[in-house]
Amino acid sequence: MNAEDIREYAMSLKEVTEGFPFDNETLVFKVNNKMFALMSLDGPLRINLKSFNPIALGWN
Repeated sequence: MNAEDIREYAMSLKEVTEGFPFDNETLVFKVNNKMFALMSLDGPLRINLKSFNPIALGWN
Protein backbone atom coordinates (compact mmCIF):
# COMPACT_ATOMS: atom_id res chain seq x y z
CA MET A 1 0.00 0.00 0.00
CA ASN A 2 1.27 3.46 -0.86
CA ALA A 3 0.09 7.06 -0.42
CA GLU A 4 -1.89 7.03 -3.67
CA ASP A 5 -3.73 3.82 -2.64
CA ILE A 6 -4.72 5.43 0.66
CA ARG A 7 -5.77 8.64 -1.08
CA GLU A 8 -7.90 6.75 -3.63
CA TYR A 9 -9.63 4.81 -0.85
CA ALA A 10 -10.27 7.90 1.30
CA MET A 11 -11.63 9.86 -1.66
CA SER A 12 -13.98 6.98 -2.53
CA LEU A 13 -15.81 7.48 0.78
CA LYS A 14 -18.94 9.61 0.90
CA GLU A 15 -18.50 13.40 1.18
CA VAL A 16 -14.72 13.30 1.70
CA THR A 17 -12.60 16.32 0.85
CA GLU A 18 -8.83 16.69 0.91
CA GLY A 19 -6.47 19.58 1.44
CA PHE A 20 -3.23 20.89 2.91
CA PRO A 21 -4.30 23.18 5.80
CA PHE A 22 -1.04 22.84 7.76
CA ASP A 23 1.80 22.60 5.23
CA ASN A 24 2.63 21.19 1.78
CA GLU A 25 3.62 17.77 3.15
CA THR A 26 0.60 16.81 5.27
CA LEU A 27 -2.49 15.76 3.35
CA VAL A 28 -5.69 16.03 5.41
CA PHE A 29 -8.95 14.20 4.69
CA LYS A 30 -12.23 15.56 6.06
CA VAL A 31 -15.91 14.62 6.19
CA ASN A 32 -18.38 17.43 6.87
CA ASN A 33 -15.39 19.72 7.44
CA LYS A 34 -14.13 17.47 10.28
CA MET A 35 -10.70 15.92 9.95
CA PHE A 36 -10.53 12.11 10.11
CA ALA A 37 -7.09 11.35 8.67
CA LEU A 38 -3.70 12.98 8.12
CA MET A 39 -1.04 11.54 5.83
CA SER A 40 2.57 12.61 5.56
CA LEU A 41 3.79 12.88 1.97
CA ASP A 42 7.36 13.73 3.00
CA GLY A 43 9.58 10.77 3.89
CA PRO A 44 8.26 7.36 4.93
CA LEU A 45 4.53 6.75 4.61
CA ARG A 46 2.76 7.73 7.84
CA ILE A 47 -0.95 8.12 8.47
CA ASN A 48 -2.89 9.18 11.57
CA LEU A 49 -6.54 8.22 11.86
CA LYS A 50 -9.09 9.79 14.17
CA SER A 51 -11.45 7.36 15.90
CA PHE A 52 -14.37 7.81 18.27
CA ASN A 53 -15.02 4.08 18.56
CA PRO A 54 -15.01 3.19 22.30
CA ILE A 55 -13.53 -0.26 21.56
CA ALA A 56 -10.70 1.23 19.45
CA LEU A 57 -10.02 3.70 22.26
CA GLY A 58 -9.91 0.89 24.86
CA TRP A 59 -13.01 2.10 26.73
CA ASN A 60 -14.72 -1.29 26.75
